[in-house]
Amino acid sequence: NKPLAPKTIVNAYFFIAPILQKYNPELDTEVTLPEIKDKIPVIIPAEVLMPVIIGSSIELPCLLAAWLSLSMSEIRGLTKSKSVVYGQLHIVETVVDVDGKPVRKEGGKEEKRTRAFDIPPYIQYLIDRVEGDILVPLSGQAIYKRFSRILAKNNLPHMSFHKLRNLNASVMAMLNV
Repeated sequence: NKPLAPKTIVNAYFFIAPILQKYNPELDTEVTLPEIKDKIPVIIPAEVLMPVIIGSSIELPCLLAAWLSLSMSEIRGLTKSKSVVYGQLHIVETVVDVDGKPVRKEGGKEEKRTRAFDIPPYIQYLIDRVEGDILVPLSGQAIYKRFSRILAKNNLPHMSFHKLRNLNASVMAMLNV
């Protein structure tokens, strides 16, 4: 009942047009595509965001994303038994949802993303307080919804959970890292 976004139309065109051209080279697939307007991403500054995250039910996943730049699948794959080794956090498994059910996969999303981090003392403190082996037993959707509710409750603009990784990159750039 609502119109398609320009990006959706452009993506569909560039998915379908090459296939049509391959099987029917004479077919004219030339069309005028809608303009995609650049959106300025909302990234709430750390000094505004952190006070509303600290002490919340999703403090640990938010800090893992914002402080260590972990993705949702990496965060959901962390366990005390496999990921926490001598003060370091190792990305050895990820969790993705397939047909609405969590599936644990060995390794990072990509081979280059299998890495280790020194665990900051505050994050270690949060890890030590987790009951059980899985550090973040919530689904990706539950984390995202809780994150969105915290932002709304504190009159902050909507921001995707993934933007916490962008926040990390912004802070690192500011620190010349």
